[in-house]
Amino acid sequence: MSLLRKLGAVMACGATWLTLTAVIEPALSLVWGGLEHHFKEPVKSGEMPYYFPIIVVTPGTDGQKYQSRIIWGSRLRNYTEEHPEYSFLVPDEVRTKYRVRVRQTGEHTQYVELKASGRHSAVMAWYEATDKEIHPEYFLSSPHPMVYQLAALILAFLITVVLAIMLFRRRRIQRRADLLKFTASPFK
Repeated sequence: MSLLRKLGAVMACGATWLTLTAVIEPALSLVWGGLEHHFKEPVKSGEMPYYFPIIVVTPGTDGQKYQSRIIWGSRLRNYTEEHPEYSFLVPDEVRTKYRVRVRQTGEHTQYVELKASGRHSAVMAWYEATDKEIHPEYFLSSPHPMVYQLAALILAFLITVVLAIMLFRRRRIQRRADLLKFTASPFK
């Protein structure tokens, strides 16, 4: 096999790998995204999960109207004590900053769906918020989104290797068949 053909085969394998990765990773994300509502766990009344993300809004500084942060449930009490002017209501200006859906359920009440990423996992939280109170309803923790990308890369690589082995084996069988036809020719 010439060097040019080997290079072409390697490039074809690489292109196949990238194409499969581009297809598999969104598929894994869609499957997970579609199942998130089925696997969310209810939060017991009065409890605050350790990694429960909450948007906390405080008055802005340096000309900003609002300042907002995602605070984990484990740090919420300390943060609200340090910032007594906090609010759990999410204004429109803050909604674009986070992966959040906010639905107004009353004059001073909101239903919030928030996605946040920590060091090792992605977390979703569903809660009802008033100005100074939070009522956690559901919680979901999953592996970090990078896990899905890594899984897609590995799966695409394995599929590419299997396809390459099948292709090279087929070519080898075809060459042997051609060689047998040539040597078994009645015209010697």
